[in-house]
Amino acid sequence: MQHIKPSTSPNELNTTLTPHSIIHGDACFAYFNKIGGIPALEMGSGFRDPPTAGEQAMVSLPPRYVLFVSTIELRKNHRLLVRVWQRLLERHGTNLVPNLVFAGKIGWLVDDLLDDLEASDYLNGKIILLRSLSDAELQQAYRSCLFTVFPSLSEGWGLPIAESLAHGKFCVASNHTSIPEAGGNLVDYFDPLNEDDALAKIERPLIDPGYLAAREAQLRAEYRLRTWGDCVHALIGTLDETVAEDAQAVSQLARRASR
Repeated sequence: MQHIKPSTSPNELNTTLTPHSIIHGDACFAYFNKIGGIPALEMGSGFRDPPTAGEQAMVSLPPRYVLFVSTIELRKNHRLLVRVWQRLLERHGTNLVPNLVFAGKIGWLVDDLLDDLEASDYLNGKIILLRSLSDAELQQAYRSCLFTVFPSLSEGWGLPIAESLAHGKFCVASNHTSIPEAGGNLVDYFDPLNEDDALAKIERPLIDPGYLAAREAQLRAEYRLRTWGDCVHALIGTLDETVAEDAQAVSQLARRASR
């Protein structure tokens, strides 16, 4: 199992993150130092069930598009993609550059972004905002896209990357925080604070179909779906392995504190 080395002091340990968790306190610090690190468990991916006949997707999608699934908020870095698409259009023209689809609800601190999109007529129709997709419609959006993008500045995991891979779709993503844990070597990464880097990484699968086909073939050969049930079983297994040692470490600290 992969372990993340803890910080060198309890105070520093308070800022050490695993997916969706923050480790606090002297007892945790002593315990994780004892076992050599913090267990890092891979999250699950996928939807609850395939859509039923009554849940079939009804959303209208363009014939060629790149997909970004995310709440539309400042941290997700949508504005970077807007600038990248502007530069792609300047370089390659409207016929070659596909649509960019933002799929997600409106969050916070994006009023300026939405105003700018409206003022540009959503880059003359090249950017499409879909705010309330059902699970069936979102699965359709994944299945029909060219590939996905995920430029977020900070994540606790990166579920849309796992969902993209589960649908057989290549992803070009940010290299910040936990995101590379979700994508592994099946994703191309860029610095989300570097517009030129993002442009180069996103442009390549757009203008080189052979490269995109090769990455998709690698995904089909190497990707193994991890269900949420798998995630739960791994968590229970890790707890079973560590609970005795955990209790012993806490007991030792308690005895030491009572002296």
